[in-house]
Amino acid sequence: GIRNSYLLQELFNLSFAYEPTRKALADRAEAAGLRLRSGNSRETDVADLVTFGQMTNSEGLAIDVYDAVVAKDPNSKSVKLFDPYLFNMRVGAKRYADIVASSDVDKDIALRLKHFAGKTSPLTEIFSSDDAQKNAMQKAEAFERLMGYYQAFVGLADHTRAADLAAKVLKIDGNPNVLNGLAWSGYLSGKATETNVQQAEEALKASGGASIDVIDTLVRVLHQMGRKEEAVNRCRAALAKAETEMEKHTLKACLDEFGAAGTS
Repeated sequence: GIRNSYLLQELFNLSFAYEPTRKALADRAEAAGLRLRSGNSRETDVADLVTFGQMTNSEGLAIDVYDAVVAKDPNSKSVKLFDPYLFNMRVGAKRYADIVASSDVDKDIALRLKHFAGKTSPLTEIFSSDDAQKNAMQKAEAFERLMGYYQAFVGLADHTRAADLAAKVLKIDGNPNVLNGLAWSGYLSGKATETNVQQAEEALKASGGASIDVIDTLVRVLHQMGRKEEAVNRCRAALAKAETEMEKHTLKACLDEFGAAGTS
């Protein structure tokens, strides 16, 4: 358990200060992928491939290896080991058609909505009650899965199903983080819509107009939709008011990506 949780987090943190750490993790992901492709895999190879790939910005490696393993033997044990990771792998690779092709999509969404609507325990209870902690984790996992489905629907331009899912999620919880999650998922799809702009605007208003996370989402959505000047102007306005180095770093990164850094 420690190997795939605390230890990996420490290594991930170290990688920002010591570059060889990142290369070592990438090398291990590659090695795990090679063993899976050859059919001589270890029990931990799929978990290593997925986790190390995420930590080194090589998420696409896992889905490529999965395709190769399925092509070689769709009934192999290795294929089944990918099951817990497959949904997120497909979301990351924008394999949206694969996600919605399952006959269990509506059933799974209904289940995740039920889990998302579960009673939320106070923060103090999360650390003192096993049941409360399990409930909080289940709610977080449900939200992540629902955002994945929302991203898929937006990415496939299935606006009816996207709107229906968003309405159901917001009926359960309409706080700024949920609104921002919907807008961010729309952005990640690569096909953000005006609805995602509205979601981010509502989240920003509800958070008092000062949430850098929401501003980051909003300007990225605007930029993706072709409203580049508006995105740059709002980013600069927020940067002028930013107080912490982390806030400034986030907003400057946006301007860099927009090609507007250092310009007036």
